Amino acid sequence: MRSRRQPTQDSLELLLDTLCNVFGGIILITCLLALMNNKKSEGPQKSSLEVGRGQLIEQRLLAATKQLNRIKELHSKMGAADDAETRLLAADRAELQKTLERLRLEKMDTPPSAGASITDPGQEILALKSKVEETQAKLAEVSSEESALKAKATEITARIEEVKKKIGDKEKAQTRKLRFPKEGALNKRPYFLAIKDGLIYPIYLTTGQLFPGVIKRDINSDSYSITLRPGEGWSIPADQAKMSNFLSNLETGSDYISLLIYGDDGSFDSFKSLKNLIVNQGLQYGLRVLTAKEPIVFTTKGGTSAPPL
Repeated sequence: MRSRRQPTQDSLELLLDTLCNVFGGIILITCLLALMNNKKSEGPQKSSLEVGRGQLIEQRLLAATKQLNRIKELHSKMGAADDAETRLLAADRAELQKTLERLRLEKMDTPPSAGASITDPGQEILALKSKVEETQAKLAEVSSEESALKAKATEITARIEEVKKKIGDKEKAQTRKLRFPKEGALNKRPYFLAIKDGLIYPIYLTTGQLFPGVIKRDINSDSYSITLRPGEGWSIPADQAKMSNFLSNLETGSDYISLLIYGDDGSFDSFKSLKNLIVNQGLQYGLRVLTAKEPIVFTTKGGTSAPPL
């Protein structure tokens, strides 16, 4: 009886050693799986750590496969005995086989972790190209706006120059050059002619009478003022004959013309026409320019314009 039971005890010891090795391999493989699940690849290329881990998995798979084969051999030798050790061995065999299958699947295709970001160089180049094109479009838009502003500034400058030219032309048109005659003291009798709004008003006629177009008002015993009636003076050329007749009655040796000119455009034009008539008659003249509201006042003390030399 003892000779028959001795092999069974040896087989059980061998089975226990095998089971311990199997459980140790399972624990080691489980630890490796936990490490693999915690450290997934973050890019399309494998690091040296991942390569080493893959090699270690292959080695453990090979060891686990050998252990499984040994268990199969023992199971076949022991037969279909329905004792507790055999059932435990069968359960360990099934568990080890499932673990091996799972390791093979994970080794063949390990899915990337949810937080892993795979960078595609082609997509990065396209994104950079799109940003460059967008920047170039913005630069072109800014350049276009700058050109438009420059064109507008040039246009405004041209308009300013045009306005300045118009103002200068207007000022030139309103500016009249007047050459004052030389004045000197002469013992001649003056005849006063006032020019306002383009009309000529003789204060007194050659007959000594007051001109109908003026009003005389005494200020005091030594002075009086002259007011010109609007629109009742002589105009040239309409009244040129009257003006020529007035000048022809004056004596060049004893009479001269004293002009009182208001500073308006019409008066200046009338002065030029009247001056030609005076010069043609051989008479001398003097002049005085009055402001728009300056009154004409005569005194017994004189103070009239002197004729030219």
